[in-house]
Amino acid sequence: MNKETAQTPEVSWARISVRVPTATFPLDHVERVLGRQTHRYRKDGTPSPHWWIARFAPTGEEPLEDQLLAVKEFLAANLDALRSLDGQGEINVFIGWTPRRGQDSVAFDPELIALVAQVGGFILLDTHTDDCDHECD
Repeated sequence: MNKETAQTPEVSWARISVRVPTATFPLDHVERVLGRQTHRYRKDGTPSPHWWIARFAPTGEEPLEDQLLAVKEFLAANLDALRSLDGQGEINVFIGWTPRRGQDSVAFDPELIALVAQVGGFILLDTHTDDCDHECD
């Protein structure tokens, strides 16, 4: 079967997390202040050595828009706590996603942008696509 006739099912996923660096405050302090344990994404169950992480989609199959709403609610509910943890200006909303064909953009509403700005943070996009014009293995 050649590349032109191969049919690959379209898979779309998105994972959004809020990340707080643990360089200024140790992980246990961040967990206490935010009242939430870090997401333990590693197979052995250990946390990231550099970040406290809150995820908003258990499987990644949840719609991007729903996850953005959950992040906005989390930021609003934890604004003062997050401000108290901003030692380096590195708090971020990390968005990893695979755009569906024809949908290669995402919009952030002004409220989300304002909340991220209020904690001194930034939005980091990490997109993954399989679009290429050459033979890929």
